[in-house]
Amino acid sequence: MNKNTIIAIVAVLVVAVAVLVSLGKSRVKSEKAMPEVKTEAPVVQQTGPLDTTSSINQDIDSLDLGDLEKEMEGIDSELNNL
Repeated sequence: MNKNTIIAIVAVLVVAVAVLVSLGKSRVKSEKAMPEVKTEAPVVQQTGPLDTTSSINQDIDSLDLGDLEKEMEGIDSELNNL
């Protein structure tokens, strides 16, 4: 290796070390600048009825879906006309 190659390699290494040191210092600085925030989980109050299987089934049974057979007949007739 000639002298110019060795100087170039050393220069690249010096620049790389300088960048790493700079990043390390900025990371430490940013960690000190940001205060630690401690938050507690909010307490959730139950406002509605409990979601039990029986209450969910009761809600499903109380849904009014209309006359599905009549609606399907209309769709079937439209499909048959195609």
